[in-house]
Amino acid sequence: MHKYITILFLFLFNTILVYAQTPLQHSVKIDSQKSTVGQLLKQITEKTGVSFSYKSTIISLDETIQVKEGEQTIQSILDQIFAGKNIEYIELNNQIIFRAWRREYACPGLSHS
Repeated sequence: MHKYITILFLFLFNTILVYAQTPLQHSVKIDSQKSTVGQLLKQITEKTGVSFSYKSTIISLDETIQVKEGEQTIQSILDQIFAGKNIEYIELNNQIIFRAWRREYACPGLSHS
């Protein structure tokens, strides 16, 4: 009986952990190294259900970029896509919002994405 309770507890605990993930923590497998920003964001949405919101003036969907293939977090993928750019990610429910990072948004002692 104790064995079944332990198994049930582990199952429930793992289920809670999966649902407690923030959108940036979701893992996704990237199929191709070279792609456009738009294709990568679409691939992430299709595989995870996480959606993206942004102004077309700050994100170029047609830009060709190169990211690592394989399993990685959405945070890692976005860090590769927007490396060296002033883009910040904000999580809201199951959505990631991109906005231009501005100095007035910064909190002392914290770095931006």
